Amino acid sequence: MISFYNRESELQMLLALIEASQETGPKNVALVGIRKVGKTQILFELERRLEKVKDIVSTYVYVEPGAFSYLGESWLFALLSKTAIALGVLTTDELLRVPQSGRMRLLASKLIGEFPELSERFFDLAGQEKRDAFETLSACFEFVQHFAQKKGLLYVCMFDEFQNLRTFGESALEDRIRSYLLRQQGYMFITAGSIISSLTDMFENAQSPLFGHFRMETVGPFSYEDSRGFILSRLQGRSNLSELQINYLIHLTHGYPYYLDVLVEEILLKYNELRNISQNVFIDVLLSQIFSVNGQIYNYLKYLIEASFTQRGYKSYVDILAAIAQGNKSVTEIANDVKEPKENVNTYLRRLMEMSFLARQNSRYLILDPLLELWLREVFLTEELADRLGLHEKYNLYRSQIEKMIQTFKVELGKGNEARVRELFMAFDGSLTFKGLRLPKFSDVRAETVDGAEIDIWAVTDTGVWIGEVKDSNVSTADVQKFSDKINIVERSFSVECKLLVCLLGIDSAAYEAAQKEGIQVFLLKDINFLMENYSKFPILV
Repeated sequence: MISFYNRESELQMLLALIEASQETGPKNVALVGIRKVGKTQILFELERRLEKVKDIVSTYVYVEPGAFSYLGESWLFALLSKTAIALGVLTTDELLRVPQSGRMRLLASKLIGEFPELSERFFDLAGQEKRDAFETLSACFEFVQHFAQKKGLLYVCMFDEFQNLRTFGESALEDRIRSYLLRQQGYMFITAGSIISSLTDMFENAQSPLFGHFRMETVGPFSYEDSRGFILSRLQGRSNLSELQINYLIHLTHGYPYYLDVLVEEILLKYNELRNISQNVFIDVLLSQIFSVNGQIYNYLKYLIEASFTQRGYKSYVDILAAIAQGNKSVTEIANDVKEPKENVNTYLRRLMEMSFLARQNSRYLILDPLLELWLREVFLTEELADRLGLHEKYNLYRSQIEKMIQTFKVELGKGNEARVRELFMAFDGSLTFKGLRLPKFSDVRAETVDGAEIDIWAVTDTGVWIGEVKDSNVSTADVQKFSDKINIVERSFSVECKLLVCLLGIDSAAYEAAQKEGIQVFLLKDINFLMENYSKFPILV
């Protein structure tokens, strides 16, 4: 496993904000993204790099759920220890040689020489066995600002899983933090969190005390190119994966750095002596990590489910997630599958969205973590059957499931992109509105030629046709004009209700403007793959 997922763009953004904070005043930022996209690794790498920067002191605190006193104690210790080390009055080795119970007194004694005006405060805090949580937090804000102003330092204070503040049951906490941020000097906050709804409410709701104090930045999975680069850089020529295997890993993980890292690490640890990874070995890697009770990914997903729902009506939540994993996306479909009233299902769905397990697109619900969805469908739902089998039969059952998934993926990749986009259009069921378009249920979708004009997508409705062009190269104004000429030919004989240009490798700005003037709707690769996911189809990889 590696500690940093090469998030250079995010790192450079944070470093630029830190530099700006030194010059023009503090700026706070919140990194927001669902689980396992690498937010914590970004904070760790930032802290590592800042250790080499003069006049900057960084602290990292994990916000433990329901543990207000732990938050203040952790930050206080981090502030005092990092300051003492930065000022050269203490080394890390000296601190670690002292028993934990005596470390606060050691820090107080070391910092008195630098801040004699705070000596009474230091020893008062160090002498208390149990400190009031609000008093400790207040001391942290007091110290960080005082240290910064007296020594000309900037403090970068990092808080991981910041949304857990709302599990403390302290309604005044955010107001208290706001009161300090209003007179903030010499320090900045960088927070990270994975419960997107809570963080959005915390930072972007105008009624929230912290509204306007943080700039939100989204951290998402790797793109296809970054995923591919990550896999190849990890392998470093020691083992070779086929193009199919690389593409399947990217599809399977949707570019989540953690999952990619675990799976590639499994290859390196167990099969490093193999120059080329066979299909059997590749399947063994997936079996051992996702399907086996000893697998790291298996245990992470199992723990995630158990820790999230043990005291919340476990069965109902898991049944609903499993129903969605099997393809039941609407409330009606889910309610029918779990045999619960719609009102109850809606309550559970709202909570699952709040916990960042689900997202809602129009009237359909999607599981945000693709590997969790696969694990629920292929492992969780089959475990009862598998456990009744012998070890060998269980192994064969799971192996056949993986072989089938890879074969299906291979068949899909073997199809042309035009054919796959047509299949997508054929799957539209009239339930989705996307980019302002109501996507109807088409009676027929095919390629067509009209008076010599070749049309890639000919999608028939009750009242007319939708026509589309699929381009595998970057689209220019000349391409738009050629499609426009085809449209003119078709419109002589047919009622064209919608004109679509599918740009799988992008479109230049002039061509995009030309398409808009012609009333042509542009779908990019990300749009098509969003729809592919919504209709449970494999993404297009180009």
